[in-house]
Parts: sequence; structure tokens; C-alpha cells
Amino acid sequence: MKGNTYHDFLAYMGISSAHPGGMALTKQMLAKLGLKADHHVLDAGCGTGQTAAYIAETFGCQVTAVDTHPVMIEKAKQRFNEQGVQIHVLQGNIEQLPLKSEAYDLIIAESVIVFTKIEATLFEFFRLLKPGGVILNLEMTTKPPINQSMVNQFKQVYGIKQLPQESTWLEYYRKTNFDNIEVLKRVQVADQIATDYATGAKQIDLNISESMDHSLYQIGHKHQLLTEKYRHQLNYHIYRAQKPEAP
Repeated sequence: MKGNTYHDFLAYMGISSAHPGGMALTKQMLAKLGLKADHHVLDAGCGTGQTAAYIAETFGCQVTAVDTHPVMIEKAKQRFNEQGVQIHVLQGNIEQLPLKSEAYDLIIAESVIVFTKIEATLFEFFRLLKPGGVILNLEMTTKPPINQSMVNQFKQVYGIKQLPQESTWLEYYRKTNFDNIEVLKRVQVADQIATDYATGAKQIDLNISESMDHSLYQIGHKHQLLTEKYRHQLNYHIYRAQKPEAP
């Protein structure tokens, strides 16, 4: 494989809930939403489908799972078949999806939007949400000091072009016409790493591909080193925003 990316590493390793706090944090987020069986949920950037399967099993929602990586889609379908959950699976770019407007009550995105053209993605989510619908986004958020060297390293490892701070994320939501914008939780990466080491709480769900190129481990190693190096400048914030109700 030439030109391997961080997403290739995640896909071929079959890593689920790679964000700080993992699936435990995801469950905490979802428990407060009051999801019901007649709700339509879009898991944008579903990865191997762990969150989508949990939503379908726990709340009985009608779930659509989308990811751009074909290996992630394959592993998500495998998970859904094994767990016996009915989920609509779609491979596509979340910046522009062949889905009906105003179809979803909730869109959840976990460490996904920063890897895209952020405004384009948020405008697409706004289109897809029903009036009054909610976006729940767990996303990398930086805090000063940030220098060009840090930006360059993140671009090299992750392919991202910017490292938004909290104020920047909030402005993105305002510019894309969302209401009731709030930060539900702030997870400091340094604190989470220390907690995981102390308690052994970090459990990573893996589904490693037999055909995996071992050079991908180098990308995983670079990710680990970068996270450790900048752990005091990295947070993961949970943002909640709402599409305005119909007049």
C-alpha cells in the first residue's frame, strides 16, 4: 500500500472508539438524549459500527451508518450481521451524502468532522436534520500555545489542515445556522491518558485485517507519540447544537 493514512491504520486495525474516554464516554453522551424507537439517527463516520450497533440495540432507533473507508464499511456490516441489528449502511463522504433532507432526529459524529471540510460538513448535517434535530459531536479541540510546527506535524500524521480551538468550533456552528450551541463536556487528553494508565480503563475494540500492511503500525506509533507530546494542548469536547424549529 502506498500513501497509507491514519484512517487506513484505524480501518485495517479495526479500531473502534479511539477517542479519549472511548465507548464509556459515548454511552454517557447518549444516555442523556432521550432517544426513542421512532427516532432516526445518522452515525456519521461510523467506523466499525460500534456506536451505531449500540444505539440500535439499546434504544431501538432507526440507524443509518456512514463511512468513507471501504474497510470500515466491511467491518461495520460484519458487526451488524453478528449482532443481528438492522442498520442502513452507506459508504460515502459526509460532506455530501445521497440522503433525504430533514430525515434525521440526531446526527452523531465522533472524532470525524475535523478530518473534513468543516463548514461543508456542518452545512450538510444541517440539511439532513429535521427542524429541532440535534447534532452531537465529540471532537478534537486544541488550546494554546499552538505553533506552526505543531500544525505541520498534525497535518503530516492525520492529514488535517487546522487545529480548531473551542471558540473556533462554536463559530463554525453559528455560521452554519445552528441554535442552542453548547459544550456538554470537556475531556483533557492529558488527564484521560493518566486515568487510563492508572485504572486500565482504556479498552480498545479491535478487528484486525488479515491483509494488513505492517507498515501501518508506523502510523499508529506516530499517532501515539504525537498524542503524548501534545497531550496538554489537546482536549476532546462534546458539542451539542440544534437545528431551529420550524416557524
